[in-house]
Amino acid sequence: LFDKPLIAWTIGAAKAARCLDSVLVSTDDPEIEAVASKFGAAVIPRPGYLSDDGTPKMEAIRHAFRTLESQGKAPEIVVSLQANSPELKASDIDRAVIKLRQHGLWEVLSVDKDGVQNAAIRVMHKDCLFNSFLSAHLGVVETSCLDVHTADDIDTLQRKYPDAAALTANMRS
Repeated sequence: LFDKPLIAWTIGAAKAARCLDSVLVSTDDPEIEAVASKFGAAVIPRPGYLSDDGTPKMEAIRHAFRTLESQGKAPEIVVSLQANSPELKASDIDRAVIKLRQHGLWEVLSVDKDGVQNAAIRVMHKDCLFNSFLSAHLGVVETSCLDVHTADDIDTLQRKYPDAAALTANMRS
């Protein structure tokens, strides 16, 4: 999108968020690792057994947390962002983290204007990462992110934003 990989837009939003101390990408793919590093994210190498298309994302999140924990860097709050949500705003990430903290929630999910989860943001308190049950203390924040899955989705965004600067301004708002 505007000559940048989709993940670069998500990394940019995360780096612009005030509530995040670090931006990490979990991957086994050398190309994604190079892009993540280029755009300022640290990389947590993901083992092959967690890298096929059928692996639940939560398993990769748990692996990344365990890796940080083994380094003495376990965060209190984990934020999972979709790499295919280039309209993600730093302020949306901050609102989700603040909501979790202010209300003592276990998780906060992003939803669209109809209240349907859009998967752009998932904020989790570390104590719920390994639960074997659904979160009982859950909140939501509304976001308006188009998740990119097709070339038509890219075309839609390129019609909506005249150039990279406009999308960057949206991301930082």
